[in-house]
Amino acid sequence: MIYAPAGPLGPASLALSPQGHVHLEDPPAPESLVEVGVLARLREAFARGPAAGLLHLGGVELDASLPPTLGCWRDFARRFLSRLAGLAAAGEAVDPEATAAAEG
Repeated sequence: MIYAPAGPLGPASLALSPQGHVHLEDPPAPESLVEVGVLARLREAFARGPAAGLLHLGGVELDASLPPTLGCWRDFARRFLSRLAGLAAAGEAVDPEATAAAEG
């Protein structure tokens, strides 16, 4: 997807801490500009925690123009949600923590 912002931009990027926690990076890399509306929604979602942030990224910001780092994390979250939905559709008991561990 070509990154073509539709409005004002603000910096946003995701990072993985040494402890394994996903968080919005501050300060982000210079190439990580996103539309300010998307940035506000991401900040709000990640303020509730990394799981809420990734759920938002993979389930809400599906068509947002994102820089490569955020696009990669969106794809990761989208694949996780698809796998989780597939388990639920198959009638398997779904334990999100066990599923996350299995996804590695």
